[in-house]
Amino acid sequence: MYHTEIVSKYLKKIGQYPHASVKSSSGIKLTAGNDYFLLAGSPYDLIELADLLVSLALSGENKGQHWHIDQQTLVSENSAIGELILERTDEGPL
Repeated sequence: MYHTEIVSKYLKKIGQYPHASVKSSSGIKLTAGNDYFLLAGSPYDLIELADLLVSLALSGENKGQHWHIDQQTLVSENSAIGELILERTDEGPL
């Protein structure tokens, strides 16, 4: 599975990628509450996450494909949750 950056490339192509002057990436912050899960990040962080999700969805493999996103990659050091695992399953629509 490859990190193809489809979303980033497309946004750059159509001129919608955030301007360099607003570049601020402190990583994604993950928080879990009683009945919610909060994922917060800069535009760059969210686009990077979207790239990973699209690469996973288009990987061509239905079972076992996943990304580990942690404090060594995209998760902020200040995040309440230190790791996010994105996993592709072979389940169809609900």
